[in-house]
Amino acid sequence: MKMNEHEIWKACKEHDSKKYLTLASMKYGYGKLCCYAVSTLGEKNIITSYENICLALWRMFPKAENFHISGFDDMPDTDYMEKLIKLRSTLSDQGYLVGGNAGKGGREWLLTPKGQKWARQAKSVLSGEVEVTETLESSPVEKGTTDYMQHFNQMVDSMLYKNFIEEKDTENIESSAVCRSLNILYSSTTFDKDYREKRKFYQNKIIAIKKDGHSDPRLDKFEEFLSWLDNKMGVRKNA
Repeated sequence: MKMNEHEIWKACKEHDSKKYLTLASMKYGYGKLCCYAVSTLGEKNIITSYENICLALWRMFPKAENFHISGFDDMPDTDYMEKLIKLRSTLSDQGYLVGGNAGKGGREWLLTPKGQKWARQAKSVLSGEVEVTETLESSPVEKGTTDYMQHFNQMVDSMLYKNFIEEKDTENIESSAVCRSLNILYSSTTFDKDYREKRKFYQNKIIAIKKDGHSDPRLDKFEEFLSWLDNKMGVRKNA
């Protein structure tokens, strides 16, 4: 897939370069841009994997010096982005993200309370709410920073899930409808593979949440919904 074909390319736009370049030049500025990217993806119900965060950073802040390779302003520097996401973000360093390895069935990258604060500060600058020369005031940390149910928002809001809950007789489900319910970018040539991968992702997510000690009857419903989809799509249990 090409970058401009991904949903992130449509959902995110480049910000005012003067604002984000000034923010990037400030102490912890790049970390705050990273937190803003994670927050933006979360608001748009897009999985906050390492790859997706990199694309969001490049899409929204392409002129930031450290986000492109020196001498080539049209080539993203994913090496720097990786350090920003996987190293500097950790609790042993600047402490603004937790999680990782979403593409391998692990947890997504999620904002810590500090990360939420930084994301709000970045948003206030990028939106023009405050001038970058002002002191960025902290605001109260929201409760439930790590929302374990956020991964299923698009599923719950989908028409297919509502039909499942209401036990409506649904025949001849279109692949595009399945993609909308599971947050898959539709492609007729790779649908079967994409569906199996996303189904596995959700199953692993449910298992991980339960292992973390979270008991919620909605998780069982999500599992039932995935099995219901398997049945409708003719997918074997061990596929």
